[in-house]
Amino acid sequence: MNNNSDWRPDWTIDTHYPDESASMKKWAWEFLRRNKSYQSDYGKIGIIPSEEFELKETDQSMDLFVCEPPALPGETAQQWEDRVDKMFRDRKLRKASRKPLIDIVAEKYGLQVWLPPPQYSYEELGMKLRFCSPYLDHLMPLVKESKMESMIPELGEAVIKFNLAYPIKTQLERAKRILEGGASFLDKEGELDRIKRRYHVRKFQTYLRVLDGECSGATVRDMAEVICPGKNSYPDYLGDKDISNALKAAKKIRDQDYVYLPHS
Repeated sequence: MNNNSDWRPDWTIDTHYPDESASMKKWAWEFLRRNKSYQSDYGKIGIIPSEEFELKETDQSMDLFVCEPPALPGETAQQWEDRVDKMFRDRKLRKASRKPLIDIVAEKYGLQVWLPPPQYSYEELGMKLRFCSPYLDHLMPLVKESKMESMIPELGEAVIKFNLAYPIKTQLERAKRILEGGASFLDKEGELDRIKRRYHVRKFQTYLRVLDGECSGATVRDMAEVICPGKNSYPDYLGDKDISNALKAAKKIRDQDYVYLPHS
């Protein structure tokens, strides 16, 4: 594991970056780990001692949870539960909730269960890195949970299970409404255009390099001279334009579109 906070490769050397043969899941992680908001949120979780997560849930600090009603200072999960139970018995409370903070943050970034440290490489994470599907799907409540994962739809798809014991015509009519409603929803959200758009994987390496270059303090001109040699002559300065466009595209993937990559 790379424990160095300065884990970014040298942006001036292209061979330090993945090439076009890399999986889309790997590209998704490479962009997410450069997401400033993700780095910040992970940093906030990272201040909690790892031993806390190994305790029984009832013994854990409430700093690890988002709960309603809020926990009192220094209150453990068990103490919070006891207090909430008493409030229910005394009819001073009608509902309560408690959700692990790490689950909330992971969900925010489209991750399942675990929040990987940004300094971990894709190879170090292995099977622990799991992205949620961001696409619209419809699964009738007849599918066993164990089979659910294999039926997760790909980009722009919907999965519907039919019961052959029920009237087929009625189910087909319902399926049509679901599909038309899904297409309409995606269209209103601007997702249909995104689905039709092809990601330029061959540019991903450059995208990562310009993100790292900017982070290191390099200017657009600096990056153009290294990444686009011979293209930055007066008066057009095409290298500068290429780098500026690459930065714009890279930040869009880093900050939002990375969630679609593993399922593209």
